[in-house]
Amino acid sequence: MLQRFLLSLLFSTITFGIIYSFNYLYLDEKLSKLWHKYNLFDKDLRVLVNGSITSSISIVSSMIIFYYLHNYFSLLKHPFIDIISIIIATIIIIIIYKYSHKLYKIHYQKNEKKLITKDN
Repeated sequence: MLQRFLLSLLFSTITFGIIYSFNYLYLDEKLSKLWHKYNLFDKDLRVLVNGSITSSISIVSSMIIFYYLHNYFSLLKHPFIDIISIIIATIIIIIIYKYSHKLYKIHYQKNEKKLITKDN
């Protein structure tokens, strides 16, 4: 029973939480530009529409994967598991985002120093 719970938790974390966070991080800006370009929604409504679209994509993606894997594994489906999974996935995405942003800043600063020394 514990193995099924942990497998379900891990599955939910990987699918819904990470897919949702990834969609929100990368689709939000593109969708906002699209809505602004065609002047369809004001700023407040863009946030609502973007959240709805990204969560819908995430739900559909995770359900497709869940039903595919359900043929091979015995997974639990419970709202409590989904809540824990979303929190864990958000923490994972925050850590990855902060770490990659930190690496980008370090890389950018090194390249900036190289450019300054080459100019002198």
